[in-house]
Formats: sequence, structure tokens, C-alpha cells
Amino acid sequence: MAQAVATSSSHPQTSTVTLAQWLYIWVMQALGSAVLGGGINFAIATGMYRHNRHLVWLWKVNHNTLAGDAAVTIFVQTIITWLLDSAMVCNDVRTRAYSIRPISTSPKALNIKFLNWYISAEGMELLEPHITLKARLKCFVIGIIKAFLLCILVFFIWWPITVAILVGVGHSIGAGQYQYNHWPEPQIFKLILGFTLGLLVTPVVVLLALAAKGRQYADSVAAPNSQHVCLTKEAETLTTVV
Repeated sequence: MAQAVATSSSHPQTSTVTLAQWLYIWVMQALGSAVLGGGINFAIATGMYRHNRHLVWLWKVNHNTLAGDAAVTIFVQTIITWLLDSAMVCNDVRTRAYSIRPISTSPKALNIKFLNWYISAEGMELLEPHITLKARLKCFVIGIIKAFLLCILVFFIWWPITVAILVGVGHSIGAGQYQYNHWPEPQIFKLILGFTLGLLVTPVVVLLALAAKGRQYADSVAAPNSQHVCLTKEAETLTTVV
């Protein structure tokens, strides 16, 4: 961890998101994540539905439910995106890859403990070298917890939209139930869902990681200054006493 702070100190923060950072967020991270997420989900849907003997439904949980599939996909992809992208961003900042710099942030000014914890490097530095297995496992667990909290937000925003789209393209059979062909509707749906999730979630994770590294840099700079102030005050006190 000491190595991460030392390396970060050579990366001055940016007070706003620069053009280079926007390109890094959207081209290097979000677009790649979207393409990968869409392709993987398309392949999974092909294996799950194309030759399945059960009908594909919107709501029937005991068979093939696209609404349930969408809910699981949102949670799984968001957690994986958090773990992988946050680790890669922190590693890129540490190694100076693409000349990416952290973003200046001061959540402590808000005096909200949750934000102080959430916008921190905890749970983001899985690729940090020279840390123990116990520390890496702790980072993994904290990362899953933070990712799950983001999942809840994404779910309440994105899942109703996906269900509304499925209702619009499904074949109504009454009683609020809809049916779909085994090919290609489920595959196209999962392709679009995976792609849009990548575009929606990845920029949020990358921005949080850049902000977290910015906090880490600010703390590493503030700590020596604070120690210097304390030593100065102690010296003044001793001088006054003498």
C-alpha cells in the first residue's frame, strides 16, 4: 500500500474531468466493457434458449423467464464490472498507463461517513502488488459489498425499463404473460442488455475509482503536512516554556 501512495504522489490530480480522462472512460473502458458484455450475454442466451425444450416466458420462474434472467444479469454483470474495472483503473493510475491521472475529490467535506467509505480505494485495489493474501481477500469482499450497493441502484433504474421493452416485443397470451421464440429474440435482448449495462455501469465505476485514487493522493500529501504542523506547534510550546 505504501508503494501505491508513493506512486500516486507523482500523479497530480485533476480538478475536473479532462478530455484524456473522458476518452479513457468511454473509449478504453466503457466501449470495451459494453462489447464484451454484449458478446458474452449473447453467447449465454444462445446456449440457454435456442435448443431449450421449454417455452420462453416473461414471468414463469420455473421455466425460462426473461424478466428473471435480466435481473440476474444486472447483478452479476455489475459486480464483475466493479471488481475488474476498478482494479484495472487503480492499476493504470499506479503504473502511469495511458498517462491517466486521478480526479480531485473531497468527500470528507460532506461529513458523510458512508461517502467517505464508498469513495475510497478499499475494495478497488485487487491488482495491487506486494499485499498479503488476507489483504487481497478483504479487498475482494469489500469490493463485492460496494458493487452490490451499486447493483441495487442499477436494478431499480434498468430492470423496469428492460421489462417494459420485453412487454413491447413479446407475444401476449393474456393475464399479463408474454411468450418469446427460442431464436433470436432472447439472444438479441441479452446482447442489448449486456451492451447497455457496460455503457451504463462502467463509466460510474471508473469515475469512482479515479476519485478514490484522488482521495488517496490527497491523504498521502496531507499526512506529512499535518505531521509537520504538529511538530511545529510542539516546538513552539517547548520554546515558550523555556
